[in-house]
Amino acid sequence: MNNRRKSIYFSVLVFIIILILSIVLVNKSFQNSIYQKKSLIKSEFNLIDQYGRAVTNETFNGNFTLIFFGFTFCPDVCPNTLNKLATTYDLLDAEVKENLKVIFITVDPERDNFNIMNEYISAFNPEFIGLTGSKRRIQEAADSMGIYFKKNATNESGEEYLIDHSSIKFLMDKKGNYLAHFSRELTAQELSQKISQKIGNSK
Repeated sequence: MNNRRKSIYFSVLVFIIILILSIVLVNKSFQNSIYQKKSLIKSEFNLIDQYGRAVTNETFNGNFTLIFFGFTFCPDVCPNTLNKLATTYDLLDAEVKENLKVIFITVDPERDNFNIMNEYISAFNPEFIGLTGSKRRIQEAADSMGIYFKKNATNESGEEYLIDHSSIKFLMDKKGNYLAHFSRELTAQELSQKISQKIGNSK
């Protein structure tokens, strides 16, 4: 093999090695980026439950939590989601239920006081927990989990309104750290299986 051909082969080999290393590094960087984003999600809150009691995220330490944000005047997404969560909860094994708290946090504290939250959340499952609080506390809770919400007036006076909000459900570990999130598309059966799997793998 002459020197010119050796040089070509060597150049091709170097190029392939560099390409492989680049792919590996890009993938690693992407995975690190995802991990960093997830690690920023924390369930941090200082709110009031549906019985008027002050609670914080530390109140639920030692339990897994499934957290969903919404509001009681929500016309479809929130009641549909809570219905699905109620069915999902019923499908879980007793051991999983014992270690899981389902928490609904309002993004409409102006209308959703704890009495309204109690009446609303108990209609889906009396074991579920409804949380409300001041505007500032609700915003802090939403920010800690990367939840978006925005009030949209439905009349000129602004007295009637709906709220656009993220509909993701977050599963947090026993210390309030991110474990998984679930979209609206999952069925109750699929959701119960994923929750059970995640909790089982985290023990």
